[in-house]
Amino acid sequence: MRLLTVGRPTAPWWAQAVEDYRRRLQGPWALEWEAVREAPGRSEAGDDATRREGARLLERIRPRDWVVALDPAGEAVTSEELARRIVRRLEAGETPVFVVGGRWGLAEAVRRRADWIWSLSPLTFAHELAAAIVAEQLYRAWAIAHGHPYHHVRTTRDGEGER
Repeated sequence: MRLLTVGRPTAPWWAQAVEDYRRRLQGPWALEWEAVREAPGRSEAGDDATRREGARLLERIRPRDWVVALDPAGEAVTSEELARRIVRRLEAGETPVFVVGGRWGLAEAVRRRADWIWSLSPLTFAHELAAAIVAEQLYRAWAIAHGHPYHHVRTTRDGEGER
C-alpha cells in the first residue's frame, strides 16, 4: 500500500504517528509513504498551485493502483468496511494508494483519477493530521482483517458497537 501526501507534516508528533503506524504494517499491508513538494506561495483552492500539486501526485500513480482520494465530501465508512475494501483490492493484486492533498485540498484531476473518494469525517482536518489518521485507520484495518486485539468492539444491547 502507499500513502501519497502533499508535503510532510511539520509538527513532529503527526509525522511520528504516520511513521509509527507505517512501521507496524508488514507484508502485503506494508505502507510506503511518499510526499510530493508543496507548491510555493499563497494559494487558493483550485488554482494553478493546487493543479501543480495534483500533477505531482498523478505522476506517482500507476495504472493498476486502486486510488483512494481523501476528501470531506467523499463516502464515510466504518473501519470494518475499510478493512473489507482493502482486503478485496489486495486479493485482486491491486495496490491501494491513499492520496491526501495539501492545505487547499486535492486537484480535480486527482479526484477524477480516484477509484473511490473517502471521507474521514465531514469535519475539515489539517492535511498533516489527515495523513496521521489515514495511517492509523490502515493499521486498524489490518488489525480487523487479522483478528488482532488492537481493534476490539463489544456489542451493546441495541447491537451498536462500543469500545
